[in-house]
Amino acid sequence: MGKKIKPLWIQKIEYLLYRIGLAYLRCLPREYGSALAKKIGTLFYYIDFRHYRIAKENLEKSNLNYPSSRYNAIIQETYQNMFLLLWEALSNNLSIQKSNLDHYIEIHHYHYVTDIQKKYPSIIYVTGHLGNWELLGSTVAIKGVRLHSIARSIPNFYIEQHIRRERERYGQVILCKKGAISEALRLLRQNKDIAFLVDQNAGSRGEFVEFFGRLASTFSAAASLSYRFNRPIIPSFAIRRQSQFFFDIYVTEPICPNLQNNASDEIHRLTQLYTQRIEEWIRKYPTQWLWFHRRWKSQPPSPIFNLKE
Repeated sequence: MGKKIKPLWIQKIEYLLYRIGLAYLRCLPREYGSALAKKIGTLFYYIDFRHYRIAKENLEKSNLNYPSSRYNAIIQETYQNMFLLLWEALSNNLSIQKSNLDHYIEIHHYHYVTDIQKKYPSIIYVTGHLGNWELLGSTVAIKGVRLHSIARSIPNFYIEQHIRRERERYGQVILCKKGAISEALRLLRQNKDIAFLVDQNAGSRGEFVEFFGRLASTFSAAASLSYRFNRPIIPSFAIRRQSQFFFDIYVTEPICPNLQNNASDEIHRLTQLYTQRIEEWIRKYPTQWLWFHRRWKSQPPSPIFNLKE
């Protein structure tokens, strides 16, 4: 059975409260809003025991070789960065325009995009829940890339429509995660660029690749489409600086499919390569990744031994 849909009157009340809260946030000075977000993040660090335990376990098993005190500091900063992201997405991201893009954001190695565009008709972008991934899509769109990004829908029709409009105001097109693969097939046939978030647990049907020294079920749709349509994959990341609302966007070296390999081997290889790239950037900026997610929840089935042998 599908999820029960909320009555429209409840959705309207939620939307009203959302817009009131949004109006308040957008009236706050940027420095005050950022400081408030950090304080709320610190508060959750002390009271959100369930996600603290998940993050602590993930960090301890990720071969980072930090002392226990460092793990606690990373978790606290992770909470702060999570609420900073929420604050930025609801308010500050809207201040980014083509005219002031270079003031707030420095884009590194964008030549990877322009160079690969000469060889391939379209590109598949991947990123993770690192830094400000919401800003990444808007920035690429402002640069003139007609990007189609896949996002999970929100269980409130009115809030969903409002957030979709905000995300698409610079030219980015948002695709609902449900049914996104069939839409991605259509777009790639039309030589359109698409983007995926690929760093969460993909369940029992995911591709099991190594991530921080452990097997993790990983979304392989980007790899599968790359192989099927012969499209390069470009992992990219929007990293927050220490100063208020300034970012570095890093475009990394393209990962190109090898069509000489068989499909299953090549999909596994591509999935491993972009997962490895994400791990490299998380290791550089561990406080900006969402350690609260049960990334390693799904594991491959244990091998079955014939006990009679």
